[in-house]
Amino acid sequence: MRQVRLWPEELDYYSALIGRNRALTQGPGGNTSFKSGDLIWVKASGFSLADAETIPIFCPINKTNPTVSLADSKMRPSIESYLHAYVPHPVVIHVHSVGSISLAIRKRLTKRQVTIMERNRLGYVGYLKPGENLGKKIGQLIQQDRQLQGALLKNHGIVVWGEEFKTAYEALLIIEEQICKELEVDVSTSVSREDINCLSKFGFLTPDHAVFSSLIGSKDLQPRNLWIEDVVWCLALALKTIREDEDVESLSKEDVEDLLNWDLERERQRIQR
Repeated sequence: MRQVRLWPEELDYYSALIGRNRALTQGPGGNTSFKSGDLIWVKASGFSLADAETIPIFCPINKTNPTVSLADSKMRPSIESYLHAYVPHPVVIHVHSVGSISLAIRKRLTKRQVTIMERNRLGYVGYLKPGENLGKKIGQLIQQDRQLQGALLKNHGIVVWGEEFKTAYEALLIIEEQICKELEVDVSTSVSREDINCLSKFGFLTPDHAVFSSLIGSKDLQPRNLWIEDVVWCLALALKTIREDEDVESLSKEDVEDLLNWDLERERQRIQR
């Protein structure tokens, strides 16, 4: 029997759909939210979207102070809660998907790739550490163009928003399908050991790649950390889309140090391990 929730059932349903699809997000990565007025229900740090229908994974926050849960519990809001707070739409979906990361790690986008973004009304945000500055930047994009339905986040992933769960989810699927078709990505395939070894040639491609680097390649993974294999699969598959005439752009040394020394990031890792 489903436990009583204070948020819409659709938030659980679509979050679980997303979480069960490793091409969209992996393990505890990615987050979703629903807002009503100043109240936002956002995924709690350390929880997986795939579990949304079986256990409560959302905690309430206020738009003015999104890093603090309004509930009397040990659940802490996602470290990306600012992203959800600065988007004015009721439904927000943020994922680390194969298609979006494939675009986000490119130093430059081709005209055809830019056309996909324009067709789907996607903005573009240069790399910023997850947190308030990233949230503000996305909020500014929306103020500048109210027709946008999402944004590609450099070296990070994608965020989409909307008035309803179904429309936001379907928009995400359409965007991913078009990107993967353009880049000839087959998300039903596996990656080889050679593909995985190529990751080490380019530094860290995303925040999760950097902060969970100690788990990647570990020969003694605990069952609760097996999701890291899906992260590696996603990154290796994205890297395979880079052609000889294209350049990869990784996180800078300063970006990585900033992530690793961030108190909220350290707490997220502690919770997930």
